[in-house]
Amino acid sequence: MIGKGGGLPRRDEQIGLLARGFLTATPSGFVILVDDLEESRRPVASQVFQRYRSILDSMLGIAKARASVHFLVNMIEAYYFADPDAVRAVLKLELEPPEGDVEEIRHPKGLLKQSFHEFDEIEHGRLIARQINLERVLAHPERTRSLRSLVAWCSNALGRAPTDRYQLRSGLQYELTSQQTIAD
Repeated sequence: MIGKGGGLPRRDEQIGLLARGFLTATPSGFVILVDDLEESRRPVASQVFQRYRSILDSMLGIAKARASVHFLVNMIEAYYFADPDAVRAVLKLELEPPEGDVEEIRHPKGLLKQSFHEFDEIEHGRLIARQINLERVLAHPERTRSLRSLVAWCSNALGRAPTDRYQLRSGLQYELTSQQTIAD
């Protein structure tokens, strides 16, 4: 409907209004819209990104560069596998780190529940997130591209030049979301 003279669907309008309200109330703030990009939605990732980007662009006007869209691939639980120590500290579960990119794990939440049946994504997730070592998760420059794009955007928003920390200088980023820029 965007660009065709129609209004935004109700949920899209709510997202845009929340973002605009926050940026209006917080002139030095930023908005980051984060969504899970599960395996079934990967073929339409570009359309999902464009939809969110269109909401922010149309609702935020000049402030649109203070907002970005990013994906957790496949979902936040994937990143737990890149830092087994955090999972061990919370769940007392010995988790084997995968050979490849954790963003390629199809059902990370399901894998956790297979090993720890009582896994609660909210209760345990909050505790694991507090333990996660982001440098460890982003240590491999060819992996966790989507998460690195988010961290790189945040670093740039804070006015920091890319460094080797989090592999921001030379690590791969998710092409779809990495091109978003910050307003000067």
